[in-house]
Amino acid sequence: MFNPGALTLGELSSALKDFGILTVCLTVGWKGRGLIQPGIDLFKKASTFFDRAEIHMTTMEGQMNLLLNNHLKHLKSDEAAPSVSQIENHDASKI
Repeated sequence: MFNPGALTLGELSSALKDFGILTVCLTVGWKGRGLIQPGIDLFKKASTFFDRAEIHMTTMEGQMNLLLNNHLKHLKSDEAAPSVSQIENHDASKI
């Protein structure tokens, strides 16, 4: 049991010193959190940005795949056949 009557001055001063060290450590840690918190917030914002960028890139890759597989094949097939203006220009160059 704790007996306050049996405490010596050395034990009392040691307990006060330990309590003071603990209080200083907690205070410095709490105040230091305020210095570190902007860095933590910046990391969270950057992480969120890169998550959104990854989603955007995945969507863009899918849409470009759709474009390349569907629409550009039609354009390539149309490009292979000569158009009327190309035939007219070709005939004009013979003159």
